[in-house]
Amino acid sequence: MAQSLHSFSKAHGIAKTTAYDWLKSQGFDISNGLSDDAIAALSEHFGLSQQPQAQQPIPPTATTYTVPSPGALALPKQPEELALGRIGGGQLSDFQPEDIDRFLSACDVFQQAVDTDWERQQQLAQRKAAAAAKVKAKVAAVRQSATLYQARSDAAAMLNQQLDSELSAGMGELGKYTAAPGEA
Repeated sequence: MAQSLHSFSKAHGIAKTTAYDWLKSQGFDISNGLSDDAIAALSEHFGLSQQPQAQQPIPPTATTYTVPSPGALALPKQPEELALGRIGGGQLSDFQPEDIDRFLSACDVFQQAVDTDWERQQQLAQRKAAAAAKVKAKVAAVRQSATLYQARSDAAAMLNQQLDSELSAGMGELGKYTAAPGEA
């Protein structure tokens, strides 16, 4: 079954337009989605694994957890049953063991989510660094090819100009010794 360019690009963290332009330049028809050949070619070209790395789902718990936005640190929402903010300052003996277990579980979920997100960010940064290195290397190779092409083109133009001069001179020389019939 064909995969959409959008889902492939999103799953592998590459820009859809970059993948589209590269596929078109290679002659792939993606009007009906990405064929297996197109996926393999993209994966090879961009150094991707065939299957995107699935993010580990966070197991549901009895507490409410909000994924923090980048740069923000959010603590798990306090279960209402703990009543930590009640007036009168409850004593430790007021807490039930299951309340403490739920709180600790919520903290564990938070820590796991933060660690998972950090790993995801690191993987994304590594993929981007690898892509940036490939782009930089390709730009250098294209510049070198362009410089070499320009030098070769200039040399070929000079050679052709010299050969044109030699041909013209040779043909002119031949014209001096050959008289048209009836001119002699």
